[in-house]
Amino acid sequence: MPDGGIIDKIYLYDGTFEGLLTAIFESFIGTYRPMSILPEKGAQTVFGAEYIYVQTDEVKWKRVSKGIILNISRDSLDLVYNVFLSEHIEHGIMIYDYLKLAFRMGVNVNNNLADDRVLNVINLSNKVSRERHYLTGFVRFTDIGGGILYSEIEPTYNIVELLMSYFCDRMPSQKFIIGDIKRKWYGVYNTQCVIFTDDIPAQFKAASINGGDYESLWKDFFEAIAVEERKSRRRQMSHMPKKYWKHITEKKSSHYRKNELGH
Repeated sequence: MPDGGIIDKIYLYDGTFEGLLTAIFESFIGTYRPMSILPEKGAQTVFGAEYIYVQTDEVKWKRVSKGIILNISRDSLDLVYNVFLSEHIEHGIMIYDYLKLAFRMGVNVNNNLADDRVLNVINLSNKVSRERHYLTGFVRFTDIGGGILYSEIEPTYNIVELLMSYFCDRMPSQKFIIGDIKRKWYGVYNTQCVIFTDDIPAQFKAASINGGDYESLWKDFFEAIAVEERKSRRRQMSHMPKKYWKHITEKKSSHYRKNELGH
């Protein structure tokens, strides 16, 4: 508990990028710096702290994301997003401290490397970017039948979203899946759009089904995870800023258009 009897506050969010930005919004309008900003899942109990669960709010997270672009820079939004993907235990409060400074300094904030609030964010973002770059050259796909490619990875950081953007850009007419088997998190591309899911049929990991059956399985699976009523926060593809979707913007299904991030 800080001096003066002020209770430490820990903001909890739902684990999505939008949820984090909503928590940043709420923490900014508070009187004091929060102790932490954490995903609700796995958050540890701190004796004497006040826990505040923040419900993701579209108006609030859009205000933060647009504010970053307009008042700081697009690069700063990328930095914040990469730090979020790092899953660093203190990523939330690191982003809070960085943005507090950045909204005061504006576009020049990233030149202020003498300030640890800036340097730490840039260094962590660079680690995420390096791993993404490394894996773009070392991801190996297996043809599992029916014209579908499959790849498994175990990255240090949560970079499936970034890899999907890279390979969708380079293989726009190829169906494929990239699975982070450590996190049980999969990106699924059907040549029109991407959906992220934590539930994927085991059949996609085997090559024992003929092509026709694979086509049917693929269609049923993709339609099932796209049904609005079955979506969970973990299945939403809206983790990714809209800039990454320019080559795979959804054209044919309202299911997918509803999930675009409005940056």
